[in-house]
Amino acid sequence: SLNSAGADPVEQKRWDDKATTLERHLKTMAGRMDQALFYEMNKNAEELYYQLQKEGRFSPAARKFSEISLKTVGSEGLPSFYQEVLIGKSALMQEVYYLIERVAPTDLPILIYGETGTGKELVARAIHQRSLRSRQIWLACNTGAIPETLLESELFGYVKGAFTGAQSDKKGYIELASNGTLFLDEIGNMSLGMQQKLLRVMEDNQLWRVGAEKAITVNTRFVLASNEDLEELVKAKRFREDLFYRINTIIITLPALKERKEDIPLLLQRFLEKYAGKHASFTIPDSTLRILTNYSWPGNIRELENEIKKICTLHPKGGSITETMLSETIRQPTTAIPTAGQDNSSLGESVDNFEKRMIEDALMKCAGNISRAARLLQCDRPSLHRKMKRLKITALNS
Repeated sequence: SLNSAGADPVEQKRWDDKATTLERHLKTMAGRMDQALFYEMNKNAEELYYQLQKEGRFSPAARKFSEISLKTVGSEGLPSFYQEVLIGKSALMQEVYYLIERVAPTDLPILIYGETGTGKELVARAIHQRSLRSRQIWLACNTGAIPETLLESELFGYVKGAFTGAQSDKKGYIELASNGTLFLDEIGNMSLGMQQKLLRVMEDNQLWRVGAEKAITVNTRFVLASNEDLEELVKAKRFREDLFYRINTIIITLPALKERKEDIPLLLQRFLEKYAGKHASFTIPDSTLRILTNYSWPGNIRELENEIKKICTLHPKGGSITETMLSETIRQPTTAIPTAGQDNSSLGESVDNFEKRMIEDALMKCAGNISRAARLLQCDRPSLHRKMKRLKITALNS
């Protein structure tokens, strides 16, 4: 219902009719659209809605109208066959699929680790889609992209008069996602005070809007993500230990693209289908495929997608993707790879020795600081720590 005190009944009925029509059309469209395109449109709609809401450019009726459209889109998001969006047949991705199926029907909080560009938000969406809340709203919030001074009001909302400019009550992400799923990215960047308030919500299922005199009951399922090792942040006193153990129940670790290179041909095919024009057709010679497969992809899937998008944009008529079409950083990586027969080592031993030299060199340059070394190597800290343990590398300052 869009009724509010003092509203014109005729105007209210007009908004009610439009909202009903919009919901029906959106549900019809949801079953026909390309899944990846639909995902992106939904995400863009959410961002536009909250930007306009922040700027106060919605009337109460229009705000409700937009919430209906977002809820409908969110409930019809990814299809059951989410592997069409989360592309990969590698053993590492099969493990991710298995975990999604096992944990999605629960209401437990889920922590997703992964480097930037590995698809953490896509996994979180898949979890929501396979959960018992799939027909309810889905929202995503990148806590690292919101200034600390605004984050509390964005997450918890506020009441009219709470501060200068608070001209009406506003629901925050947590309240809007009640009965649905809220994805919080980059939670390692949240302040300790904000972490404490989030922990209180997760434990009590209640939140306090900024300036409110009473709590609001919520039923929000949390999926959280970080590209930093939260256990190390706890040791460094940058992350609350009680919150860490509250969200550390179920962990999904996404592999870097260089760890599942057998999936690169599948990803290339998907992105070419996505970005090539209707009348464009591309082929990838073996020589080009070798270059794409051997590249380390520090930006992971996002970097690969952007590379294919660039090629499709610059060559709208299609054709064979030659080496000269690739970015120079991909054609000529700065790190040399040992050639076969160079010594008596096996392939696995050569790779291990090569990685060990790179990691030790990075640790030397960073004075033994693992976090800085991980950034230098363009990988996440948990992955680097696992490699160090496997290769028996000891940090200089340990």
